[in-house]
Amino acid sequence: DSICTLREAIRNANDDAQIYDDCPAGSGADTITFSVSGTITLGSILPDIADADGLTLDGTGQTVTISGNHALRVMKVGNYAVLTLNNLMITNGLDYPYDNYGGGGILNFGTLTITNSAFSGNSATDGGGILNAGILTITNSTFSGNSANWGGGIENGDTLTITNSTFSGNSATGGSGGGIINDG
Repeated sequence: DSICTLREAIRNANDDAQIYDDCPAGSGADTITFSVSGTITLGSILPDIADADGLTLDGTGQTVTISGNHALRVMKVGNYAVLTLNNLMITNGLDYPYDNYGGGGILNFGTLTITNSAFSGNSATDGGGILNAGILTITNSTFSGNSANWGGGIENGDTLTITNSTFSGNSATGGSGGGIINDG
């Protein structure tokens, strides 16, 4: 068990190499766990998730929030990348500053699996919580208070499976799909 920043851990996982001395990584799938509860407030964008072997961010046993601070998208999952989120809160993400593409919380082009997590207060042009252009599976999670022109909670353009989840208070200010808009 090593201690490093979330940014350092993602870079090591993407490269399957130990770039940062205090943050080991090896080949194959990687898991980032959190040893304390709290909020990670982003001051700059995180590296895109690019690990095709699989990366898991696991907040089990803690209360972990990752906030875009109403200024940044929280995460982007690249083509062919695989990301699993367990027991995390993704809040206050915003897509506008850099690409205006969508996905205030997460922009997904890869394979994204979300379990026991919450998305709230995220906003974007499209897909306030998540803009999905890949494969997205959501279980036992909540989307609340997210907003976008289209798809306040989620805008789906590919494959989406949702089980036992709640959508509440999301809004589409300029179009359709307060909770979800499905183009897939």
